[in-house]
Amino acid sequence: MLQLMRQKLKLTTILKGQIMYLDEWGPMDRDHSNSLSGAIEALKASTLRLPVVSGARADIQNLKDAICSAVDVMQAMASSICSLLSKVISFFF
Repeated sequence: MLQLMRQKLKLTTILKGQIMYLDEWGPMDRDHSNSLSGAIEALKASTLRLPVVSGARADIQNLKDAICSAVDVMQAMASSICSLLSKVISFFF
């Protein structure tokens, strides 16, 4: 019985220390999810403009612009992911 009470106290102590991190995680997760959804839609829009059927022809400048746009979105995603990763690491270490 005493051991069970000690275990419960230990668990409560650990959880109390983590609650503030969980509270902060919600808004970060929402922001990250919104950014990721926007990036996915932007990438879809860029790639859907590219011709993908046999024998298709494309204006080189338009093709370059579409690819550059997709690369820009992916670079922004990488920056966002690195920022989120540094926040996650700071929470745990």
